[in-house]
Amino acid sequence: MAPDATLYLYQASDDNSLSGGTCVVGDKRLDSYAILINQAIDDGAQIISISMSAPDPSDDVKWAIARAMSQGVIIVNSAGNTGADNNANQLSRWSGVVGVSAIKSDGSFADYSSWGNGVTTAAIGEPFTRRDYETGQNTTTYGTSYAAPLAAGMLALARQKWPDATANQILQVLTHTGLNPNHEWNKYTGYGAVNPSALVNTDPSQYPDENPL
Repeated sequence: MAPDATLYLYQASDDNSLSGGTCVVGDKRLDSYAILINQAIDDGAQIISISMSAPDPSDDVKWAIARAMSQGVIIVNSAGNTGADNNANQLSRWSGVVGVSAIKSDGSFADYSSWGNGVTTAAIGEPFTRRDYETGQNTTTYGTSYAAPLAAGMLALARQKWPDATANQILQVLTHTGLNPNHEWNKYTGYGAVNPSALVNTDPSQYPDENPL
């Protein structure tokens, strides 16, 4: 979505993983959210998109998020697919993280999408076509795991358009231009679905350098 962006991919390990977490830097296995976030920051990431739940409440995770905020790195996290308030299990429960719920192609809220106090915005979560490598067939899928990277890509495009803006000012634009009526917040879509046109056409310098989340 952002043509000049460089994409880094990292692998986490949890009870549902198909592998034990194979990414290693030096002798350090990248097997926790704190390590992954810090590694991404060290690698120069400006936006980190995480499409997984994150029930880990450890201080290491909180400090990794705090470090990202202090260095102008935006963290985007999917809201989950429980169809209920799943805020306690997502990174977006922490202040400063962009929680993304899912809407359908007609703009309505997706019934499978989780919601909660950590939701900042929403993006399309369906339908998407992916390859099922077990059957060799294409299949239609859905989820906030697709909505979150879409929102992250739109934020990356805004950062390219406004290179002198701070991460906080980009987030100010996100919250001030969301597609809810009057950009008012609710626990389902946050400030409203991402408005990509507004993100690249609204000058962030008019907003304070303060994280609105």
